[in-house]
Amino acid sequence: MSLFQTATLLVLLAALFGYINHRHIGLPSTVGLMVMALALSFILEGFGVLGFGMEERAAHFFVPHRLQSNRAA
Repeated sequence: MSLFQTATLLVLLAALFGYINHRHIGLPSTVGLMVMALALSFILEGFGVLGFGMEERAAHFFVPHRLQSNRAA
């Protein structure tokens, strides 16, 4: 997943959470988004405990991409 796709996914989740908050929960927008983000992080942590961890995928985003030069050594 590229950086652009990751940013798109985050914007999509924020819009979806904002809609759910506005229609069903009714909290102030910043509080509602924070509560739903916290709930999502707990759910993902629960998946990790059950053996569906995403550490390797997450580590891929934090490893700096190095450009290899084609120069002869």
